[in-house]
Amino acid sequence: MNMKIGSKLKEYRRRHGWSIARVSAELCKRYELDVSGKTIYGWESDQSLPRTQSFLALCELYQIERPYEEFPISPRQKPFYITSDECVMLSKIREHPEFRDIINRILDI
Repeated sequence: MNMKIGSKLKEYRRRHGWSIARVSAELCKRYELDVSGKTIYGWESDQSLPRTQSFLALCELYQIERPYEEFPISPRQKPFYITSDECVMLSKIREHPEFRDIINRILDI
């Protein structure tokens, strides 16, 4: 079972006995990251995800030595491969954005 990132971040914050306000202050003081308590709450409640820089700062702040083990990434879907012909077709479509609406209608997108 994969634990959501927010739950894990909240768990580590509580292990340190810190309030959200303290985490916000530490991020500002140590890493010069201006992150509001509301933003941190959003991360902890899985309403949003921290940016890479903020996430790495939190891992360092909480002394998480192996974030890749603590926060395993599970793919949302299977890898999606395209053929070389499809790649050429996509390139051609990008060259002519004026046809995008027509193509979307044809493909029922």
